[in-house]
Amino acid sequence: MSRTTAVTVFAILVLGSIALAFSEDGRLRTATSFGTISGGHRALFDVLTGLGVPVARSYEPHGAGPTDRPLWFIEPWYLCRTGDPEAEPAYAAALEGFLRRGGSAVVFLAAQWRLSAPEPDACDSLAGTPVPGRLFPMEVSGSDPGDHERDVRDEEGRGFFPGEAISQTIDTLLADASRTLEVPELATFVETLGWTPRAHLDGEPFLLERAVHGGRLFVVADGSFLQNRWLDGGEGVLFAVDLVRALGAPRIDEAAHGMRLAESGVRVLARAGTVPVFVGLVVLGGLWAWRHAAVPQALPDEDPSVAPALETFVAGLTTLYGRSRDWSQLAERYRKLSLDRIRAHFGLAPEVPSERLLDQLRAEQRAAPAELDRLSGREMALSRDDWLQNARELDRIVKEICR
Repeated sequence: MSRTTAVTVFAILVLGSIALAFSEDGRLRTATSFGTISGGHRALFDVLTGLGVPVARSYEPHGAGPTDRPLWFIEPWYLCRTGDPEAEPAYAAALEGFLRRGGSAVVFLAAQWRLSAPEPDACDSLAGTPVPGRLFPMEVSGSDPGDHERDVRDEEGRGFFPGEAISQTIDTLLADASRTLEVPELATFVETLGWTPRAHLDGEPFLLERAVHGGRLFVVADGSFLQNRWLDGGEGVLFAVDLVRALGAPRIDEAAHGMRLAESGVRVLARAGTVPVFVGLVVLGGLWAWRHAAVPQALPDEDPSVAPALETFVAGLTTLYGRSRDWSQLAERYRKLSLDRIRAHFGLAPEVPSERLLDQLRAEQRAAPAELDRLSGREMALSRDDWLQNARELDRIVKEICR
């Protein structure tokens, strides 16, 4: 590898590292516990951490995580997409598998305007257990933006119509306390259907509990009050703290948001079945290095020769064009070359017309009129001797002008 190539590769690696170091974390613009956008939940994670709660994140896709702490699903993307062909069963299996191992899970359902399905019963089942239908505010349940006072869009350009913030009261039995929220009207459950109410929102069921597959499943009718945009509205954080006190410090699930722990490139390649290709490339690279190392590099015996003289250049042109016997064309080419040498000497652009250059030379009387006639191409070569004589005269004229 030459020195230039090595320097280029090193510069590319350094610039790539700088770009990665200063690039924006894409997770900040997601509706997750990393997201700092209005629909994210980063504020909740930071507040709980600041209060000393050992909150953590979970990325286990099949409910394989520990069950010593409750698992929170905050507005999951896939658990409640009934009828969505893009929903992956693995996400729903994560919740069921977690409950079968005796874990406790809290699912904060998404508001209707955050779901892909438009119907109020978009989340009719969790872990194979029917979920009661929800009552959505009329202001939110409409689908025509013209029916609302404003068309609000988040940082990602998605439209939603949460309405204006109003005062709502949550009476929670888990902490025997009342919490006031200043957020847009939240959804509530229409009925309980065998679930046990653990909190009410203005008298309507809001938090339900049920024993499912040997674990405990809690469902909140509307988790939008935990979003960054509404978390500071009233006492939503205190309600979250009530759940922490009653159930324990949570792990916030991000697997249902499509997140996974970063894996090494070696593991990804091994799982993808590319090991034979990778081994072949390594062997090929080793053979290439051995082949070039075994053959000694030829070294010059002496320094390279100096640049050819003008006479050598002229002789080369003579041999090249002499085969065609077109001495006039060769003379024309050498005339243009002589004009280019004059332009370069005076620092003129190559695009300067020859007529303009010759007019300037005449005005400055840098050469006799007959000599300028040769530069203008008025004398053409008819034989090899004429061409050689003309080339020597042009060289003499150029040296005279450029001295």
